[in-house]
Amino acid sequence: MAQDRLVMGVDLGTTNSCVGVWLNGRVEIVPSDQGTRTTPSCVAFTDRERLIGEGANHQVATNASNTVFDVKRLIGRSFSKTDAKYWPFQVTEDSNDNPRIKVSYLGKEKEFSPEEISAMVLVKMKETAEAYFNRSRQRQAVVPLITTAVITVPAYFNGSQRQATMDAGFIAGFNFMRIINEPTAAAIAFSVNRDCSKSTVLVYDLGGGTLDVSLLVIKKGVLQVMATSGDSHLGGEDFTNNMVDRFVNEFKSKNPHIRSDISCDKKALGRLRRSCEDAKRRLSTVPLIPVEVDALFQGIDFQSTITRDQFQELNVDLFSRCMEPVRRCLADAKMDKNKVDDVVLVGGSTRIPHVLKLVKDFFGGKELSRNINADEAVAYGATVQAAVLTFPGLNLPKVLDITPFSHGIGMPQGVMCVLFPRNTTIPTRWSNEMEFTTRKGNPSSLDIKLYEGERASLSVLSWSNAIKVLFRMDVNGMLRVRATDHESGQEGKVTIRNNVRRLRTEEIERMVKDANNYKAQDEDYRKNVQARNDIENLLYTMANTIMKLQDLVARLLLHEATPEEETQTPAYQDSAARLLPEATPEEETQTPAHQDSAARLLLEATPEEETQTPAHQDSAARLLPEATPEEETQTPAQQNSAARLLREATPEEEKQTTEQQDSAARLLPEATPEEETQTTGDHADCTPGLMQYIFRWGAQNKGKKKIQAQKDSIKKLQDSITKLQETADATIKWLQNQELTTNDMIARKNLIQSINKQIERASH
Repeated sequence: MAQDRLVMGVDLGTTNSCVGVWLNGRVEIVPSDQGTRTTPSCVAFTDRERLIGEGANHQVATNASNTVFDVKRLIGRSFSKTDAKYWPFQVTEDSNDNPRIKVSYLGKEKEFSPEEISAMVLVKMKETAEAYFNRSRQRQAVVPLITTAVITVPAYFNGSQRQATMDAGFIAGFNFMRIINEPTAAAIAFSVNRDCSKSTVLVYDLGGGTLDVSLLVIKKGVLQVMATSGDSHLGGEDFTNNMVDRFVNEFKSKNPHIRSDISCDKKALGRLRRSCEDAKRRLSTVPLIPVEVDALFQGIDFQSTITRDQFQELNVDLFSRCMEPVRRCLADAKMDKNKVDDVVLVGGSTRIPHVLKLVKDFFGGKELSRNINADEAVAYGATVQAAVLTFPGLNLPKVLDITPFSHGIGMPQGVMCVLFPRNTTIPTRWSNEMEFTTRKGNPSSLDIKLYEGERASLSVLSWSNAIKVLFRMDVNGMLRVRATDHESGQEGKVTIRNNVRRLRTEEIERMVKDANNYKAQDEDYRKNVQARNDIENLLYTMANTIMKLQDLVARLLLHEATPEEETQTPAYQDSAARLLPEATPEEETQTPAHQDSAARLLLEATPEEETQTPAHQDSAARLLPEATPEEETQTPAQQNSAARLLREATPEEEKQTTEQQDSAARLLPEATPEEETQTTGDHADCTPGLMQYIFRWGAQNKGKKKIQAQKDSIKKLQDSITKLQETADATIKWLQNQELTTNDMIARKNLIQSINKQIERASH
């Protein structure tokens, strides 16, 4: 459905990348999984996993040799030792002088091309955008919706670098809608929601690795790029490299006794570089910054400071290069700087105070426009362009871009015949077909060499056939050629690429397959880690359950009341106190005999006693059997006790007896109708004192049953504790195995969950 189509714009930066999506009729800049609105263009490899973005950036100091960044400076270029000396990771060259990045991944040495590393960053951007889209639609599972995107490149990228970026997108699983220049994208973001008939805007984009300057005319919703210029090797990383060189030399001068060279320690350089980047950013707001690194090299701490003036002096050569593209751009467009209406600053390095001063002074103190976010403007404009290409009916700015370099063919005289001068609006085509004639022989093929750049002199070429050739340049700045043979009429078409720098088709296919495998490995590792975390959480829950059960067993063994019983304890104790009056001194000495008499009163009659039933008509005879010879010596005391038991109650005792009966009624369950009739008949003649002893005997009997039930409960609880402890010990030992698969983890997690549920049901 149209509303479910997700369009995406990506600013694939040297230091940081940013992604935007078109959602609900407007651009949404997508935050990363860490909550930041930009993601470091950084990829790290470990023995277990692959990290991209913030996770990779955070462990640069500890895993320097396997953490790759600044790959945008390598893509589509030849190998350069100048840049390689500043990187902690290893960069080598292949047989075609193309750079290759060596890292250790999953315990093996691997080589990656810059296109593969860029593709990993693009996949991260794609996943971030899809997750945000699904969260906004409140979906339960992430559905891969993105297959097309607009990706930005520096305006001064040549054809080889543009093609390499497109290859990276293809490896990441994209079908490109458009490659768009970064300053052009920033101008789109600047022009959205602006109501002006005509405006001339200069975009100054100084990022982490490149400098681009473009001059545009915005008129009636159309952005016409007039000229562009730049430096593909000038940015914030160069300022950082100069700071690293300065502090390395300072460390050597402060520690001359150290014979080892700190420059060979990649980990030390990585930590120093991180401190330099932080100091560079902070110098934009404060005039002096301390630079401190604990145990930088061989356990020696490094402490220094740098001021804003020292930073400017250190990078004076770089600052002098910052304004040259501005002059060249204005000259190509034949535009006076006083006619520029707005100067828009884009890129993180434009926050450097001296850069702001240089640009402002160049335009005669003109106030610079900073009403768009310097870090997000390029991604914002790329997303708008993606929406324009996907939904043509939207009222959004349209773009007419240009090619930054001249394109031509080599002529026999040793010069280049320019077909498309730089700053030519694209798409375009060569207005006339060129005809090439064979000089000698009758060969079956024709070699035509195409060139990109501003050099006019070339080596001498010779033609070997007669054909007509038509040249065309598309919106992505790629040159397409159509050739027709005069004699046979055969026609061929080709897109011109730099085959020396470009990946071969089989290499791209292999990289696409590898990218899918890496993604599957990452997903399996995430599931493995999640399952392990779940198991550890279950073990923690199991430990708490064991402690609770052990505490419950201890309380049962000590006859401690449960929380529910504690609420009834005061009433129970009060009832017991009221049911049994305090014994007199005489009664205390006679208690054993008295208890024995009470027991006989409550026992069922034996056959011999049943023959004495008629004698029970006498109240005393019914209540007490005849005394034995031993009891006769105690008869006076017993009679005294019986008198007290059977005498009529006083008013105070009647009141006490009522309370006792009421307490007994609360403590004992309600009797059934059958029990009530039986009780009435059995105890109709019982005095209140005798009822006290009946209740006491019932309570003792009930207590015996309760004790037996507690013993059974204790046994079950102890068995549960043993089972839980055995399971926990076995699982902890099992987790020490590092070769466990995800399926093993999930199976073990399900087993522990099942045991926990069984124990919970049993304990309840």
